[in-house]
Amino acid sequence: MRSAVKTSSRYTRRAMLLMSVLVCLALVTVLFSVWIKTVVEERRQVRAIEDRMQAEYLADSGLRRAAARLAADADYAGETWQVEAGDFSGPRGGTVSIEVRRESDEPLARVVRAVADFPKEVTARARRSKETKLILSARRETP
Repeated sequence: MRSAVKTSSRYTRRAMLLMSVLVCLALVTVLFSVWIKTVVEERRQVRAIEDRMQAEYLADSGLRRAAARLAADADYAGETWQVEAGDFSGPRGGTVSIEVRRESDEPLARVVRAVADFPKEVTARARRSKETKLILSARRETP
């Protein structure tokens, strides 16, 4: 009888140890899954912030591009500027729509609006727009 009690007690201890190991393994798996979800969500948020910043920079660049074009040609009316991925350090490009309007009360004034989308290939992209008023310099005629 003594031997049967020892064997039963040994199996009970092994079963308890196995259950403890399985519970710990399940707990570690759940914690790891939560950690992975957190990392993935944080990466997505960082990517969205990066896209918004890049769209902001593209909108600024669109205004500067329009100012340079207007300095060369007062009749510049705008364009859609495709910025390729090779122009960035990353694998994605962007699009900047530039619109130039004349001010009716000031012949040398132009209102420039730049709308930047980044990245251009994705449906969930960041969009930023900026608008400024530029005054063209009066051109001097040379005799």
